[in-house]
Amino acid sequence: FLRFFAFNFSLPKKARPDMVVAMLSQLSTKADTLDALNLSGSTCFDRIADVRLLAPLTNVTWLDLDETKCKSLEGLGELSNLRELSMRYVPVKSLAPLAALGELRKLTTSNLKLSDLTPLTQLQKLEELDLSGAACHDLSPLLELKKLKRLNITRTPITSVEPLAQLENLELLEAWFVDADFSPLERLFPKLELST
Repeated sequence: FLRFFAFNFSLPKKARPDMVVAMLSQLSTKADTLDALNLSGSTCFDRIADVRLLAPLTNVTWLDLDETKCKSLEGLGELSNLRELSMRYVPVKSLAPLAALGELRKLTTSNLKLSDLTPLTQLQKLEELDLSGAACHDLSPLLELKKLKRLNITRTPITSVEPLAQLENLELLEAWFVDADFSPLERLFPKLELST
């Protein structure tokens, strides 16, 4: 069986939270065809603290939570087919629920105030990771991400990129405004493009 179309859904940025909750609840009736969901800038998380309401949408492969007030990612692990997740400027307290997203290929976590990257070690298929503006100091959890090709650590307090030297597939490292010694990465050149 081939699917020739996908149902995509975007919320109006100024929709009232109660209307958004009602719309998301109705989406579960389209769960078999919904594969992209844009909640960017939505005010629905003013009243809903986490993403459990999205749990029935198991076919979603792309989710945008940018600039929402989502405080918890609990329930996100139910989206087992998720391939791309963007959550810029989201006040979450933990990345732990991301560990269940084994199919994730691209993750954007720009400007999160979290420092613990340990939950990301489970994302074995991850190819692109944007940590720009994050509060992380230690990149050693990324050692497990053997398929990682693109990494952005711009404006992070990283002082050592040494763990990245073991990532043989890394092709692009964006590290603008990072005060670190990049010489440990020399063994990855010329394959690795470094932007500083």
